[in-house]
Amino acid sequence: MSVNFQELVLPLRSDIDLVRLRQSVREVLVAIGFRLRDQTKLITAASELARNTLKYRGGGEASIQRVMNGVRLGVRMALVDNGPGIADISLALKDGYTTRGGLGLGLSGSKCLCDEFDIQSSIVQGTTVRITKWKPLYILSLVPNLLIYTFNQPASVCRKGTFLATSGLEPDSERFWSPTQFRTAYA
Repeated sequence: MSVNFQELVLPLRSDIDLVRLRQSVREVLVAIGFRLRDQTKLITAASELARNTLKYRGGGEASIQRVMNGVRLGVRMALVDNGPGIADISLALKDGYTTRGGLGLGLSGSKCLCDEFDIQSSIVQGTTVRITKWKPLYILSLVPNLLIYTFNQPASVCRKGTFLATSGLEPDSERFWSPTQFRTAYA
């Protein structure tokens, strides 16, 4: 089960809105602590999908949410339009498919840049694309009923610093441990 945090909804009516969307996505990703590489992936996917919303469907709106699934943190977006919809989604997701002379990599490329990708479209109701990018989780050690992990650093770096430990039951059970405290408490 995932937990949704505050949702930000932005209009997509012009190129200025596209710039605002990219900036907002970046701000959310930085606040959560995503690495630059993963920021770039989601910002690129969001930009491609928003541009499609503007170019092919006359605009719409985008929502950005921070989400949590157990100990995993992520960002989920939905891009919605009320345009004519996509007649053949599987064909539209193929590399190189285009209806307006572009490279045909917008939808398929965006799908590759995200951890989760879902598209719903109807000729009558328009198109909704939902994408999610999860922050990488590095597991350092497993002890009965205790998971030790870090979000941004490889284990070799974290052994010198502070661990984040949780029982895995509730996000509120997180505590920071130094390596000495952990060895003393769980030796």
